Amino acid sequence: MNIVIELPTWLGDTIMTIPAVQNLKKNNKSSKYIFLGSNVGINVYQNIYPEDYFLIIEKKYVNFYSFTKNLGNVDLFISFRNTFRSNIFSKLIACKEKYIYQRNIYTKGHQVEKYNNFISFVNDKKFQPEAIKLNSKSSKYINKEGKTIALNPGATYGEAKCWPKEKYAEIAFRLSDIAHILILGGNDSIKTNLFISDFLRKNNVTNFSDLSGKTSIQDLIDIIANVSILVTGDSGPMHIASAFQTPTISIFGPTDFRDTNQWKNKNDTIVKLDLDCMPCLKKVCPLGHHDCMQKIDKEYIIELINKKIL
Repeated sequence: MNIVIELPTWLGDTIMTIPAVQNLKKNNKSSKYIFLGSNVGINVYQNIYPEDYFLIIEKKYVNFYSFTKNLGNVDLFISFRNTFRSNIFSKLIACKEKYIYQRNIYTKGHQVEKYNNFISFVNDKKFQPEAIKLNSKSSKYINKEGKTIALNPGATYGEAKCWPKEKYAEIAFRLSDIAHILILGGNDSIKTNLFISDFLRKNNVTNFSDLSGKTSIQDLIDIIANVSILVTGDSGPMHIASAFQTPTISIFGPTDFRDTNQWKNKNDTIVKLDLDCMPCLKKVCPLGHHDCMQKIDKEYIIELINKKIL
């Protein structure tokens, strides 16, 4: 059987589909798999299943017809996205069975469980989601002679998910005497991370590396698998940490920690306030004050880090 799987666009969502796909593969061992997705999603699944076939989806709708026809014979199409593009694929791909994830149907539990329940429905089984599995190697960015603290200040969802860059800069400065500091982020985090880097340089800190826009998905996996601790908001790198039980401080604001916290990481500490406006699930604070993040004390975060790595 030939199975085509369309992956989510974003890193965190892609990571959270892994237990569901693990169950799909266990139940369909002899099948051939084609994964469709963004560069990010494809790179994640190439890490896990290098023997499968992968296609990066073209953004131009005009090319969709030829793209889908080049897939060949398909027996089952599964999409973890419910978008205009997913529905076009569903119509253009000639196959016996087609399933598209529906958020309004799968509403209970952690997002990992929601994706897993979707795959359970597709297979007419009752799967249990296991731990997230990724493959890591050693990393050239890790200081093997001492502690390494990774900071991930950004989030692709929007600024509301981000703890203030000033507080990240302060904890990096305060902890630079006990650990090497790695500042993580994609191209969208360069401006924020430059603020932190400049702050450290102005305070004569040299044992840090700003890796903004410099790491591949495999680099990111290798780094997070080997750091002493990761400090992050609700983000893709946070979900990578769950695969390696990496000690993590996960700072939550507008998103619901019950839905998107790390899956089965016993070394994760969730930090959040309990405000009436939480969770609003908005990309920008609708009240204009961003208290859910602004009022999280940096001294408390420093105390938690010290407890985990000293």
